[in-house]
Amino acid sequence: MELQGRRRTVVLLCTDTRGTSFLFARKCAAESMLKGSKLNVSAVQYPRTDPWPLVHSPFPVTLLFAFYLLVVALGPFYMRPRKPLKLRGLLVAYNLAMMMLSSYMFYEVRRQDWLLGKHLGSQMARVCWWFFFSKVIELLDTVFFILRKKQEQVTFLHVYHHGTMLFNWWSGVKYVPGGQAFFIGMLNSFVHIFMYGYYALASLGPRMHPYLWWKRYLTIMQLVITIAAHSSYNLFTECPFPDGFNAAVFLYILSLIALFLRFYYQTYIRGNVCEACVRTSQLNAINSGVKVSRSTLN
Repeated sequence: MELQGRRRTVVLLCTDTRGTSFLFARKCAAESMLKGSKLNVSAVQYPRTDPWPLVHSPFPVTLLFAFYLLVVALGPFYMRPRKPLKLRGLLVAYNLAMMMLSSYMFYEVRRQDWLLGKHLGSQMARVCWWFFFSKVIELLDTVFFILRKKQEQVTFLHVYHHGTMLFNWWSGVKYVPGGQAFFIGMLNSFVHIFMYGYYALASLGPRMHPYLWWKRYLTIMQLVITIAAHSSYNLFTECPFPDGFNAAVFLYILSLIALFLRFYYQTYIRGNVCEACVRTSQLNAINSGVKVSRSTLN
């Protein structure tokens, strides 16, 4: 941590006896220097990330998000008179690349957790930037759905998640590229390893569908991940990670949980019930037809 005059430049790294493990620590390296002072979001700065692509100003990210919404709104109209694109080879390559990127980010989080040295702060910030940039790349998920005329996949949950994650990670890289943000990135990249692995297999065609029975467990994994618990935990400990960020992340995760629960219910519970009702109706219709034919014969 550095304190520069009246302006404080803070690198947030929670530590324990190993030196740099912020994941399960209850103390912070900066705690003694910040005793008696109130750390808030406006006081946290990390100017080292400012020169990095898309970080200095919110304008590029906002412009990118506006263009994304434009594609979501107008893309289906553009594709309406056209045949859906298959994109099989491109999708396999894309999903495998995203799977490898997620694996790399997860590995880097675990590696930084054990590293020591004065350059640790910049290394952590660099990995956080990759988390952010991966969210920029992931906007292509929606573009591919639209080009393939899979409009049923472009749900409110899908657009909300992709759009908000873009701004969430920009804020993380801009103001708090370490500590709590690092932990959230680890969990997110871990889930995405399996998610993009699933998409890569699904891209190979119908012959792979019998092996994709574990799709519903991806949603369960996203629900079970303890981001919300970790965010709320830091609100009540001595680690000086900004309470404003913790509260915002906690509320955001609650919104995601609500949307994922709704998705899970509609897809795997209500969907199964409706399918069972259809089958029952078909059987009843068949049985009724048999009875009618017999009564006619009599």
